[in-house]
Amino acid sequence: MGLIRWRNCYVFIRLHLIFFLDSRKTFDDSICIGVDANRNFGYEWGGEGASNVTCSDSYDGPEPFSESETQAIRDLLLGLGDQVAFYQNTHSYSQLIMYPWGYTEDLPEDADDQDNLATIVRKIINSHHCS
Repeated sequence: MGLIRWRNCYVFIRLHLIFFLDSRKTFDDSICIGVDANRNFGYEWGGEGASNVTCSDSYDGPEPFSESETQAIRDLLLGLGDQVAFYQNTHSYSQLIMYPWGYTEDLPEDADDQDNLATIVRKIINSHHCS
């Protein structure tokens, strides 16, 4: 099912020559399409940086985990339980390594660990994809 969904998105992009970061969900009361899946997870949902306006690029959805994509990730990780030590959500917009701590300007307790991991990831990516 996931492969078919992504293949359909690829075809949609190729046919319409557009780029989108959101899901493709439609809403009865809006001409706009999609929810920013990065802002649709439950932890600190609806906080700073999110929007409740359906036409916004940062629309977080009508409720946490309202999108099938975030539900699938949640259910998979919860099902795996203690077998998961680390989860990374990667996307290529802006070619940035973004920290999962965008709802506040206060740094998390493990900010140094996150920064060290991001540095390692950046070096690996650059060694393979940058000249």
